[in-house]
Amino acid sequence: MKKQSKARAIIEDLHNKVEAFEDSDQLKNYLDFSSRFINRSMNNQFLIYFSNPHATYVKGYKQWIDDHKRIVVACTVCRSFKNTDCICEERTAPKRIEQLAPMTKKTGEVIKVNGKDTEEEILFFRVVFVFDVADTEALEGGEEIPSLVDWVTGQTDAEVTDRFIKIVEDNGFKFRYDSWSSKSLNGWTDFGKKEVVVSADRPEAQQLKTLVHEIGHMFAHSEDREFNMTDPRPLREVEAESIAYTVANMLGLDTSSYSVGYVAGWSSNDKETLHQSMNAVLKTVKLIMDKLQ
Repeated sequence: MKKQSKARAIIEDLHNKVEAFEDSDQLKNYLDFSSRFINRSMNNQFLIYFSNPHATYVKGYKQWIDDHKRIVVACTVCRSFKNTDCICEERTAPKRIEQLAPMTKKTGEVIKVNGKDTEEEILFFRVVFVFDVADTEALEGGEEIPSLVDWVTGQTDAEVTDRFIKIVEDNGFKFRYDSWSSKSLNGWTDFGKKEVVVSADRPEAQQLKTLVHEIGHMFAHSEDREFNMTDPRPLREVEAESIAYTVANMLGLDTSSYSVGYVAGWSSNDKETLHQSMNAVLKTVKLIMDKLQ
């Protein structure tokens, strides 16, 4: 119970820390960071970010050995593997980063699940520790950490765009280019017609950026999402732009023209709105990246 209480305290603290994202630059910094840990939950991303914002790849002590033949050093200065081998006047231990590992426990109660008697299970979280790759050294036969995404290297914007268009079409939407007089409108997503439209008159790079933005709308703001089209338009737009910015960053595309806005509603101490919104962004980014593989 003590460990569960600690996990609950950590989660409560994380909800309070969302106030750290007070402006668009801070939000952008976090999105840059989160693109490296998209396979981890938002709470675990926060734990890494607020513990070591420079971290790039983390695993547990044993995982480093088993998965990559790397070992967490005993001292980050002299890089010794054992405490007894440290030659420093005072050993500098590697940073332990807390993570919340989901666990289940049977209650002994029998409940009905799909008409069948099933022993009830409850979900709880256990605190575990991970270490950044910067605090490890390769053992004999140890391997370098692979890039999260490398398929985009050497491909043109048009080739990458084709892969995103396929995501649109595989999701049951149509895609088309069109022309119009407005200089400020780059594209839109029509949920009624199930259609994504991008301006035919924009540069190739801008078309790709707009397409990813609209895919963000397509997934994050669909009718079956609890936090969807009933949300204020500024909130939907900053979510879509945050999704596009993070995906582009993960793919190594140019993100200099992205303007991740700041939603006024987020600044009114509405921590729950920010928490839900950022969770939606990160889940959608992961969904898009999974579909690109």
